[in-house]
Amino acid sequence: EDHFRKSYVDFMTTKGSHNDTYASTCHRMFFANMVFHKKDPKDCPDNDGHNVDTIDGLILPTVTALAETARQLHLGSKDGEG
Repeated sequence: EDHFRKSYVDFMTTKGSHNDTYASTCHRMFFANMVFHKKDPKDCPDNDGHNVDTIDGLILPTVTALAETARQLHLGSKDGEG
């Protein structure tokens, strides 16, 4: 958990690490809590009761599903090798 959070903060705050021009609500709320409210990063996740529950809630499960599908495809291709 701590490694994931640190990697997330490092990635999002390192210039040139990504070319995203839009930060969804969950990211904006996290960094507002960290920067403006001086919260410890472990206390920064937040929820506006609308956007985070709907659109933002689909991001991590989608990435997880895609990663697992890729892993399964990779494992399947290894099984076919002789």
